[in-house]
Amino acid sequence: MSYKVDIFKLLNGIASNKMDALDNLSEEELKTVSPYVLQMWIKGADNNLENRLVLTNEFVNQYMFPLGDHPKLLYRLLCYSNDFDEDTRFYFKKKKKVRTNNFTLKTLMKYYGYDERHASDIIPLLSSEDILSIGEELGYEKEDMKKLKNET
Repeated sequence: MSYKVDIFKLLNGIASNKMDALDNLSEEELKTVSPYVLQMWIKGADNNLENRLVLTNEFVNQYMFPLGDHPKLLYRLLCYSNDFDEDTRFYFKKKKKVRTNNFTLKTLMKYYGYDERHASDIIPLLSSEDILSIGEELGYEKEDMKKLKNET
């Protein structure tokens, strides 16, 4: 049977100094906890970075491999050595939605042969001039070029 532990609950436990987060886990669940992954996520948080890096390097890094078989102890070290703000939460950052206009999207789909999702993914990579030159290459007339220019 496969056991998975929610890494975000553990990270938020570290941020709030909740030392007993691993105490209620079974042995199978405990085996799925990777202190190395937790440490990488902690280093990636963007608040109070300088203090957190110094504390993590000083108190956790040197013990990461010798204590690798003791995830509860390493978890507690991570809690002790990190100074997070009270409102710190860990999450995946969502991609910003790019407002796309229908005509621009259809133009890029036609030019590159992409589906709608891939065409909308490349819009932020193209400048207005790039999109207008694509319209010219497709042989758009004045009205279509004006429509394309208004959308970009």
